[in-house]
Formats: sequence, C-alpha cells, structure tokens
Amino acid sequence: MIFSELLLETPAEQLQAIARRFKELRLATNVRQADLAKRSGVGIATIRRFEAGGNISVLNLARLLTYLGHPVDAAGVVPEFQATTMREFVQPSRRRAR
Repeated sequence: MIFSELLLETPAEQLQAIARRFKELRLATNVRQADLAKRSGVGIATIRRFEAGGNISVLNLARLLTYLGHPVDAAGVVPEFQATTMREFVQPSRRRAR
C-alpha cells in the first residue's frame, strides 16, 4: 500500500512520494504523458505538474490510476472507523490485555 510507509512524513513530502511512485508506474507501463492525458481526460499540464511534485485533485489522481490499471482503493486510502456512540467517536475505547 503506497500510503502506509508515508505516515511519518509531512503532507507535502507524502504528495511528492506519491508523485514519484505514480511517475515510476507510468514509465513502467510505457505510457507517455500525452497519451495518458488524452485517454484519461486529465490535462497534460496537470500530469506534468503532478509528476514534478505539485498538487493534484483526488478525482484526477483516480482517473490517472484507473487508466493505468490501478484504481484507487478507498479502504486503503481512508481507514474505516466504526463508532456506535458519540463518546466512542471522540475517544475510542481501549481494551485491556488479559
């Protein structure tokens, strides 16, 4: 999972790491930026800016990854949290080890 090893970095560093991995994936699949832009509907300037370490919207990232055959797995990006009461939501319960 690409995000698990990024937890201790700043948000800017996380985005740069994601951009590097995305570029590696694109190059490994032998897809040119121009072809990716045309087929995904994401502008080539957006792709270039993203790969250079800039920002990208979640929607555009999902479009790019889907085209490359790696759709975004929401469960891997945003962990599930189940709270049954407001108290559990604010302060999750701890279980004692026996």
